Amino acid sequence: MPQSVHCEHGLNMLSWEHYTQQELGKGRVTFMSWVDIVVPIVTLLAGAAGGFFAGVFYLRKQLEKMQNDPEMIQKMAKQMGYNLNKQQMNKAQNMMKNQKFPRR
Repeated sequence: MPQSVHCEHGLNMLSWEHYTQQELGKGRVTFMSWVDIVVPIVTLLAGAAGGFFAGVFYLRKQLEKMQNDPEMIQKMAKQMGYNLNKQQMNKAQNMMKNQKFPRR
């Protein structure tokens, strides 16, 4: 076990100097390495990028479905606070059909 050392700030700190090479070699004492820092950061970035592209794919699919389904357009309009009449629905459907969703 490391011995407690009193420092000038009044805090007790552990002194690693009391560990022998045998104890260090058997894995009883671990130190933070660069892997402990890099792996979580890379994982976070990969998850954010994957989530973004999955969201774009899902949204594009929903918009393509909405082109052919007037009920979905009506539902979306009601969620936004609009009540579309038949003429407005036809116009919205035509706009959706003319819309191109590019694949990159």
